[in-house]
Amino acid sequence: MERTRKALDRMGRKLQSFLRELEERLPQDLVRVEREISPADFEVTALLQHLENERKFPLLLFTRPRNIKGEPSSFPLLSNVFATRSRCALALGIDPKDGRRCCSSRW
Repeated sequence: MERTRKALDRMGRKLQSFLRELEERLPQDLVRVEREISPADFEVTALLQHLENERKFPLLLFTRPRNIKGEPSSFPLLSNVFATRSRCALALGIDPKDGRRCCSSRW
């Protein structure tokens, strides 16, 4: 149990670090949705589809999602994390400018 908790803590720190780096290096790729949203009512899906129709693929950070019971969630919701090669490259520690070439050849 303690080992699992430590692993989850490390993952959380890595995710926070990734989000900070994304905000610094690719700020146009991060959209914070501050309003309350209900994934169970397909609001997230509708927003993602709307953006896709406009050929936009930002990472969406929902700060106030509701859980399946309609109650405020105890954690935020992240979506579209790996929707672009630049973000995949950043997550792998590769320069986002080289993402297209490097991600294809290295991974």
